[in-house]
Amino acid sequence: MTNKKKKILFFTSRIPYPLEKGDKLRAYYQIKYLSNNCDIVLCCMSEEVLTEKAKEELSRYVSNIHVYKTSKISIILNMLIAGIMGYPFQVGYFF
Repeated sequence: MTNKKKKILFFTSRIPYPLEKGDKLRAYYQIKYLSNNCDIVLCCMSEEVLTEKAKEELSRYVSNIHVYKTSKISIILNMLIAGIMGYPFQVGYFF
């Protein structure tokens, strides 16, 4: 019987490195722990570019990294539309 690792698609609202904020810390250590027994593909949204240092560090624990680029203008417009539609601003932020 083969010992295949489970596969996890891990979504975050930010690139979880460098470790400067609570949500990044939590996601980083969850990924680190889960990587012991799982094959992880990381998907995150960011206004920033994935730095070489972050890519190097996260690649120790994930098999693949996908960063979906956002812009301040699209975030503001989506939040405005969400507010008009009666949805929470966070819905618009991540739309």
